[in-house]
Amino acid sequence: LLERQINRDIDARLGDDSGTDDLAGIDPDKESAKPEAKWTFAQAEPVKDDKSKEEALAELMTMLVEYREQGLDE
Repeated sequence: LLERQINRDIDARLGDDSGTDDLAGIDPDKESAKPEAKWTFAQAEPVKDDKSKEEALAELMTMLVEYREQGLDE
């Protein structure tokens, strides 16, 4: 609402009505209806942290080699 009022004031001072063409038929002083927000989140898988540091590093290095072979090194 405040942004629309500011834009209207700027347009009035500059004498530029080009910014209001796309808002024809909309009352700038009326608050727009809030859209219904429905958020659903799936439950995350539990983190499996049973690898040793060396195993995790070996897995990452294997993945890096695979990516490089596919040409995705950058």
